[in-house]
Amino acid sequence: MNRSLDDRSLKALRRAVGELARQSGRGIPREAIVELAEAGNGYELTIYGGDPPLAVARPRRSSVFSALTAREREVAALVARGYANGEIAARLVITEATVKDHVHNILRKSGLKTRAAVAGAWGN
Repeated sequence: MNRSLDDRSLKALRRAVGELARQSGRGIPREAIVELAEAGNGYELTIYGGDPPLAVARPRRSSVFSALTAREREVAALVARGYANGEIAARLVITEATVKDHVHNILRKSGLKTRAAVAGAWGN
């Protein structure tokens, strides 16, 4: 499904990033966060407080992945691309045992049985 941010969501996201830039990483005012939360419905919003600040908005993934942590979603995305555990570990600078734990948690939380099922559900 290919969606783009509507004008309200984009305006709220730009405001939040602008506020972050003005705050020099100290935070975003509460009003901007509330506005962003309301406008971001249906999107997964990530704001990086670098120089310059960066905001990323992605449509939310299928509900089977809603219980995953941010790191588990990263691992799930790499599993969906066909990466092996060792490759994921090297890419994310974590141990292969940690990747195995994440994959186990992804399967348990999503109710999916195989890595192939993760790839299939991730692509939808």
